[in-house]
Amino acid sequence: MPFAERIRRELGVPVIAVGALSSHDDVNSTVLAGRADLCALARPHLYDPQWTLHAAADQGYSGPGATWPVPFRPGSRRPPTGRTDGPRPRLDLLRSSETTTTRHRRWRPDAPGTDPAPNDGGPR
Repeated sequence: MPFAERIRRELGVPVIAVGALSSHDDVNSTVLAGRADLCALARPHLYDPQWTLHAAADQGYSGPGATWPVPFRPGSRRPPTGRTDGPRPRLDLLRSSETTTTRHRRWRPDAPGTDPAPNDGGPR
């Protein structure tokens, strides 16, 4: 990329930056900083043929050039990052179940009234 920047600066011709670009942040910062007029990506598109569409979806862009083919439209949404309505943490569930009496209780070896089986050394 330093070659593209130098050619653009010294000759004043439009240049394409190639190599060392793997994310849409790299591409955006290169073009916005004036280091290149266009960025060419090869390996990211080999890894993900819909890389351009995924980059557009990550940035919330849905204009010209980012039209999803009908079979791929479900992939145009970003997956949810976390649940806000998820179950309570397990420790809270155990603590709350200790306050209420139920028929099924969790066995604890040190609980009063539990008589562990004698260990005679045989198989269980």
